[in-house]
Amino acid sequence: MEDTPLRRMGPAGRVLPAIVFFILILALLYFSGGIGGSGVKPNKDTYQIVYLSNGQSYMGKLEVNAQEFVLSDIFYTVSVSKQVQGEKGVTVDRESKLVKFGGEFELAGPEDKMVIQRNQVVLWENMRPESKMMGYVNQLKTQLANPPAAAPAAGQPAA
Repeated sequence: MEDTPLRRMGPAGRVLPAIVFFILILALLYFSGGIGGSGVKPNKDTYQIVYLSNGQSYMGKLEVNAQEFVLSDIFYTVSVSKQVQGEKGVTVDRESKLVKFGGEFELAGPEDKMVIQRNQVVLWENMRPESKMMGYVNQLKTQLANPPAAAPAAGQPAA
């Protein structure tokens, strides 16, 4: 029998290369989304909704890579309370309002891009283009692209 380097190392010398190969295959599958990821890619023709571990959710265009999620063209909902005077006194009405990220509710004025660590994402889904929420997103985008003309200031003639 021929004396090879693997024979001189004993049984461990024959098992070690197999273990290394197995670990490399697992790493390749993990970083390609085959393990630990669904393998489902975001639909580039629509928006995705991302649910975070802190209970917040955001809608936008999603890119997924091995370490993080990148969301752009972002929208989210806020709860708005209004006091309403009625026959039975003052009541509080709450409604949800769709908001553009970086808009009126954002004091810091962030860029329209969010980098989210993978371990903060509970779930993400492709949104159907015909869904009610996509209808609201498209309506708000149209409003933001075509803002109403500002009324002339007091004492200034109308144009």
